[in-house]
Amino acid sequence: MTAQIPSPLLTVREAAALLHLAESSLRGWLCDRRLPFVKVGRRTMLRRQDLEDYLAAQTVPAEAPLPTLLERRRRRASTPATP
Repeated sequence: MTAQIPSPLLTVREAAALLHLAESSLRGWLCDRRLPFVKVGRRTMLRRQDLEDYLAAQTVPAEAPLPTLLERRRRRASTPATP
């Protein structure tokens, strides 16, 4: 049994599935040049590494959650009023 090595190049359909996007959305991104791509004859291909780099650049870091409205009201009620 031979293990298949994943191709570093993906078709637009494969890349859209990987990103959980519609193909038309991904094609729009390519027309806008938001992602680099490779033309192989008539085919448009995307490098897997370019997709991973794009996702890493779009990642928003997690932060400490904001206090809820109830917690803010409790804090306000527990602090002495200033004259």
